[in-house]
Order: sequence, then C-alpha cells, then structure tokens
Amino acid sequence: MYFFETVLSDPQALARNGLRLIHFVGLALGLGTATVLDLIVVRFFLGKTVRQSTLDVFAFCANVVSLGLLALWVSGIGFLIYYWHFDPINLTNGKIYAKIMIVLILTLNGYFIHATVLPFVKRQLGKTLFEGVSKSRQHLLITTAMVSAVSWYCPLIIANLPQLNFTVPVIQILAIYGALLAAVMVVAHVVLLARTSAQALIGQVSAQSRIRSKVHVGRPPIAQNMTDNAHPISARPRNKFVTQ
Repeated sequence: MYFFETVLSDPQALARNGLRLIHFVGLALGLGTATVLDLIVVRFFLGKTVRQSTLDVFAFCANVVSLGLLALWVSGIGFLIYYWHFDPINLTNGKIYAKIMIVLILTLNGYFIHATVLPFVKRQLGKTLFEGVSKSRQHLLITTAMVSAVSWYCPLIIANLPQLNFTVPVIQILAIYGALLAAVMVVAHVVLLARTSAQALIGQVSAQSRIRSKVHVGRPPIAQNMTDNAHPISARPRNKFVTQ
C-alpha cells in the first residue's frame, strides 16, 4: 500500500518518529498518573481513613507511573543512539542531559515510593494517613510527593523551551529545577505544619470540652438538693399551741 511505502521509505525519519511516540506515551502515562496519585492523596488520604479500595487504586497508579518511566528511559536511550548515528551535534545540547538527570531523580523517587511509601500506606489501612506517624516521617512523605509532582512537570516545561537549546548549560537548568523544587517543598511543609497545628488545637479544645462535660455530669445536683430540703412556708407544720 502507498501508506506503508511512504512511511517505510525513510528509515531515519521512521526511527525518530517512533522514538517520539514512545517518549510521548511515557510522558502521558507518567505525568498524568502521577498527577492523579497526588490528587488521590489529597482527596482520599489526608485526614480520612485509608480504605482498601482507595489503596488498590493508589497501587495500580504507582505501577502505571513505573511503566511511564520505563518508556521514557527506552526513548531517551534510543534518542542518544539516534543522535550518535545521525545527528551528533545534538549530543552537545545541555538540555538533553538536564532532562536525563531529572528522569533519574524520578526513577530513584519511584523506587522509594514502591519500597517504602506503598508498604507504609498499607500499614495505615483502617486509619488516617498520618495517624501515629512521627513528624519526621510525615515530612519525608510530603517530600516524596513534591519531588514526584515537580520532577514530572519540569521535563515537559524544558522540552517546550527551544530557547534553551545549545545556549543554557546543564548546570543552570538543574539549578533552576532545584530552586523550584526547594520552593515547592517549603510551601508544602509550611502547609503541613499549619495543618498539624490546627488539628492539635482542635484536639485540645475537644478534649477540654469532654472533660468539662464529664465534670458537669458527675457533679451532684446541689441546687436540686437544696430545693428538696427546704420546706416552703405553706408546707411547714403549724404550731398547735397558739397563744391566745
């Protein structure tokens, strides 16, 4: 057919377009599912009981993100081989190596999620996400989530900035990425501290209210006893001996 003849007529273009397709699929799977994961944590885990159905969705999404990362590595290595064979000048583009470093960070973060975060969430089944969890572990989980969120969007942003090609060194790109990641982490940790403080304050107020309620219930009805013991004037017995 003419369609296949046209497509197969240029093997170099076919290889490049195939790598792009794999890259876009990996980015769509990873970025889209990672965003859904963050929304699941915010909507169904924070301050709410971890349920088995939600946990199953969380684990499934984490596996889809891993597939997205695998597709990015396959396409990334494929592009390096392609550039080495057909377009060596692109190997001097610092933007490529910045994206590789960020994907490497994503991979390490993904390994940590599967090795640590997923087992932790399973142990919290039937409880709230942070119930009985130390402050340091809470901040570690928030850090993991922020690394995932920022690191998935940064390669997309970098890829859509052609002004960076062959102009900005990889160190500067990674420095901006690190600064952005640090800023997002600071905001997330401040929000977590504010939320924790608010919950602690609410807990103290609730505990004080319960204590006051118990004291009120256990207090003897003094006023009622005084009323029962006091005889009204009309009910007092009259003296039989009245002075004439």
